[in-house]
Amino acid sequence: MFKSTLTVVVLSLTALGWQQRPAGPAPLLKEERMLLEYTVNTKEAVIVVEAESERSLRRIDVRGPNGKEVLRLTAPNADRMALQGFVIETRETDTATLLETYPPGVYDLSAQTIDGEVARGRALLSHELPRRPVVHFPFEGAKDIPANGLTITWNPDPDAKKYRIVVEQGENDNLTAVLPPDRTSLRVPAGILMPGTKSHVEVGTVGKNGNCTLVEVSFTTR
Repeated sequence: MFKSTLTVVVLSLTALGWQQRPAGPAPLLKEERMLLEYTVNTKEAVIVVEAESERSLRRIDVRGPNGKEVLRLTAPNADRMALQGFVIETRETDTATLLETYPPGVYDLSAQTIDGEVARGRALLSHELPRRPVVHFPFEGAKDIPANGLTITWNPDPDAKKYRIVVEQGENDNLTAVLPPDRTSLRVPAGILMPGTKSHVEVGTVGKNGNCTLVEVSFTTR
């Protein structure tokens, strides 16, 4: 078992300096989620942990169904800039190792507030993934794909909650779209893609539990 290297996106930072809140009910975390994302091409997966808080936080701890700590995030300058919410994404790793490290079940999230209280929450992690999406166009390795007028198409999935589409050139996410389950195509607006450039499309099927299965397609524009 190991603690994963983390990629952290802080939803917001709160500058401190106001009067502390009066005593009241124990604070709770909100919108807690733990999601599994699997990329078919690389056979790798990540865990995403999210939560929000009305109180300013200095530290977040996540413990698995077996009680073992799997994640810890500390605000390095919490006395001046504290966490108000967070999205933590583990390093991509092989699926077997990730699923062993993060077993399915209910995870306990606890966060220390800047005034010494503990905010708590819980999140359910499922290992159930939606079916892989089937991308019709563009196809892998395609060349001379028009930079303007590209329409991405894929197979419908009756069990999908939504689809997540990302269009990339180089290291940049040129376009990200979240579409309802009845959509099976996306027309890329003019000006998003540069001509004569290696490009990538990522189509993700998001299941009703929030987990996502992704397929990446590489192509070159003309």
